[in-house]
Amino acid sequence: MPLSATPDTADSISLPAFLSHVEEKVDLTSPDGLFQASAQMGSLANNRCFLAEYFNDAIKRFWHDGMLAAYTPQSVLLGQGRGFFMRANIWTPLKLESQFRSQEEKVFSYRNTHDHNFMFMTVGYFGQGYETDIYHYDPSKVIGYVGEPIDLEFMGRERLSMGRVMVYKEKEDVHTQFPPDELSISLNVMVTPNTDLMSDQYFFDPHQKRITDMPEIALVHKRASIIAMLGFIANDNSLQILHDLIAKAPCRRVREAALVAISNMANFNSSDKDYLYRIGASDKDESVRRTARKHIQGLKG
Repeated sequence: MPLSATPDTADSISLPAFLSHVEEKVDLTSPDGLFQASAQMGSLANNRCFLAEYFNDAIKRFWHDGMLAAYTPQSVLLGQGRGFFMRANIWTPLKLESQFRSQEEKVFSYRNTHDHNFMFMTVGYFGQGYETDIYHYDPSKVIGYVGEPIDLEFMGRERLSMGRVMVYKEKEDVHTQFPPDELSISLNVMVTPNTDLMSDQYFFDPHQKRITDMPEIALVHKRASIIAMLGFIANDNSLQILHDLIAKAPCRRVREAALVAISNMANFNSSDKDYLYRIGASDKDESVRRTARKHIQGLKG
């Protein structure tokens, strides 16, 4: 369950002061450490001017040089420090007709049950805020393949109202966000450990309690998708590269993607592919072994 509070403070601090506080005084290695900054997060949310001034300056820069900072269609990067960055997320009510709503929901991650491969703290800054269903699971008990059953426990529903602070733990905290009835803005402190290059992120079906997908926006899956693509355009030098990745890469998704790349190599013989698949079949990770066994079966026809 995420850590949560509504700090009882009338104090207000600036964005630079908040960023300095997080960088200099906050332990970013644990949820409890990050939660120690909840009072300061509440004080930043009390500052009703800083975000307007940030947008004023950003739009003036855009007017002069054509550059407008953005993170995604709904997010704006506000600043960063050692081991973290901060963004504002804009949550809008659904506007499109029913036949287009699924695409609109996808852009804003509405009704998309997911975990995170990083820890973060969020606070409601503007508007009524979105509602979110919260779940919990034990990532140590998960192999990590699409369709895998998950012991996903429903923990309740929360609203990220103005001044409400929540800290989501990496992996184990899962949520589904719903569109607000009015435009709302949240502020997020995103912790960026090196593990986000190694750790998975999942989409879930909360009713069937299964993994449904792995979002390619996560760094670990972006990197894996590039490796898998290599198989389509591979040359004679690619085989050794993929061999080394299957045998030595520390990230299991990279090893798995190298196996997929091998399967996409149309101009290489089956015996070479079988040799590499069998390296994967003896991997220490069950997800990699599953992928290798599937491709071995594919060779057998």
